[in-house]
Amino acid sequence: MDQHEKIIMAHLTDNMVNLFITLARLIEGEHSTDYGLVWKCRDCYMKFQSNSHFTLGINTDNHNMICYNIPRYYWDKCNFATTLEKLPLKDNTRPEDMVQRLQLLYPEFKKRWE
Repeated sequence: MDQHEKIIMAHLTDNMVNLFITLARLIEGEHSTDYGLVWKCRDCYMKFQSNSHFTLGINTDNHNMICYNIPRYYWDKCNFATTLEKLPLKDNTRPEDMVQRLQLLYPEFKKRWE
């Protein structure tokens, strides 16, 4: 990967993180009872990232949970989320599962905004 590609990947990652934080804030602000708790935890499911990342999640039910490892410098930006001392149990979720769970949120939001 050349320098230009690294810069593009960094921007894409930053955009994804900010979009997820915005979605979590939206859900916490208006829809927390429908989608479950919006939470953050200093621990990380990917232990090799534990020193540099935290986990931000929507819902604590492991079959409906949507969560991502977020760089630690975003911690204060996520003060709207409930802080958990321990990570919720998590199934063997694949990236495709997260995408599917995110897509399932859309019809509910669409109904509310029409």
